[in-house]
Amino acid sequence: MSDATNSSDLYDPKRPWLNGPQDDPSKANWLEEFFLAGGRTSQPVFLRGQVFLAFFRLILFVLLLVVAGINPWIAAALAIVLLTLLLMMSVISHIRRLSDAGKPAFLALIIAIPLLLGAGVTVSSASSIPGKIAAAAAKAEVAKAAKLEAANN
Repeated sequence: MSDATNSSDLYDPKRPWLNGPQDDPSKANWLEEFFLAGGRTSQPVFLRGQVFLAFFRLILFVLLLVVAGINPWIAAALAIVLLTLLLMMSVISHIRRLSDAGKPAFLALIIAIPLLLGAGVTVSSASSIPGKIAAAAAKAEVAKAAKLEAANN
């Protein structure tokens, strides 16, 4: 913006970075922003939406830590469902922003890579748990047998 711009020409003189109502986060339709991929989103609205999603993720992680202390299976189920929902909302928002910027929408899938890698690591780690439990049970049996034999001698 040039210095010669008159403040009366601005959409909002208090926020000169807004070019019009499409850039105003207070006028954004947040349901469309997060649940309707077939639209466009300006940069200020997109950034505000991503900040909201970041706060929701932070609150979710704290909630999941509390629930995991009570019941880890419920926490795992909540994590899968709610983190997937937040990821879908973020992907839709990215698709809308990329559409507005004239970029290919498939680039929005890049943000799903960390969740997919984390899920893969979790599944591969979880698949080794039954073997570790069996090994620990066998070791406990050997220790118990050794203790009984020592008590008998």
